[in-house]
Amino acid sequence: METLEFPQWNATVSGAGFIQADHVDGALVNWSMPEDGRIHFGVLHGDMRSGESRYNPISKEDVAQSGLAYLALGHVHKRSEPAILGKTVYAYSGCMEGRGFDELGQKGFYQGEVDATGTVKVTFVPFGRRCSELITVDVTGKAPLEAIENALPQDTQSHLYRILLTGETDETGLDVKALESILTAQFYALEIRDETTIAQDIWSLAGEDSLRGLFLQELKLKLDAATTDQDRHAIALAARYGLAALDNRDML
Repeated sequence: METLEFPQWNATVSGAGFIQADHVDGALVNWSMPEDGRIHFGVLHGDMRSGESRYNPISKEDVAQSGLAYLALGHVHKRSEPAILGKTVYAYSGCMEGRGFDELGQKGFYQGEVDATGTVKVTFVPFGRRCSELITVDVTGKAPLEAIENALPQDTQSHLYRILLTGETDETGLDVKALESILTAQFYALEIRDETTIAQDIWSLAGEDSLRGLFLQELKLKLDAATTDQDRHAIALAARYGLAALDNRDML
């Protein structure tokens, strides 16, 4: 940890940089600033989620005894609400702009004020131009387009959306490309994923005295033995493609 002095504001700013990929020794361990009447700030890339982290693990005890008025944290790309440990206010501001569907929602930064007593007040300021949003829509027994439109918020034009369609559909499945073509003008970018499963009444045909029945019977055995959603989804796709082939029709 190194400290810069700002006597004109009766303040200091302390921090530590990464000089290698990992930093398993917490920078705040056995480190603190004195109670000397100055206002002390900290800036750190560190991980408060796990004491086993490879990225500068920070414990609550480390923060509480640091002597800092405010600790600005980086590493976690999701914003956290400001909190206090001991006399130290701390927060993750998250990233300034979402870069994918693992960085959802409005992004920005914290703007803060501190008075002469060291009392800190911080406010989130939205900054990112576009948001990445992920929504799940159950289309069971519904018209897919209507179900999606009913689930959407008012303002989508400037943002990136991934829509996951869930629930049950018939053996033909969904025409995802057609849905994207109809809806895409409402978004800056749109991706629709079909994660539906084949309706349960299809499996009632398993075992009937026909090639369709024997085909479904074999798949039903695999479905009953499946242990993950990924496997169940793959089996549903196999049923759809197989039934389409048996009926000599194209899949959507």
